[in-house]
Amino acid sequence: MYKSNEKTNANVIVCFFITIITIIIVWFVFPAIQSAMTEYEIEEETVKKGRLVQAKVIDKKFIEGDPGNPLMGDTGSPDKHLITLYTNEKMRIIDVKSDVFNQIDVGNEIKAYEYKERITIEQEKRKSGWD
Repeated sequence: MYKSNEKTNANVIVCFFITIITIIIVWFVFPAIQSAMTEYEIEEETVKKGRLVQAKVIDKKFIEGDPGNPLMGDTGSPDKHLITLYTNEKMRIIDVKSDVFNQIDVGNEIKAYEYKERITIEQEKRKSGWD
């Protein structure tokens, strides 16, 4: 019976130390996990609302629209003013208005709003113009 008590005591001590070590790990690791989750949530919210970024114009392309054939019910397609932007290691092609297209040159860096799946250069959101 004496040896059984020694084994029980040893098991209790081992369980106690495992519990203490688990508490210490949770005490130090959990805040780090929470912090990382909070940063991720903030980043996701920022990208959802739009984040102001510097984008470099690497290409401009004007595609003339097709007037179509109104007699056949074909309305055609409008002109496209496409610019290719490079930001955050991604290239994105966007269609812009003709006046914006004429203001921007290849090689310029412009301010743009980056969202999760797209990028825009909405002039009405900007306060400082195109410089």
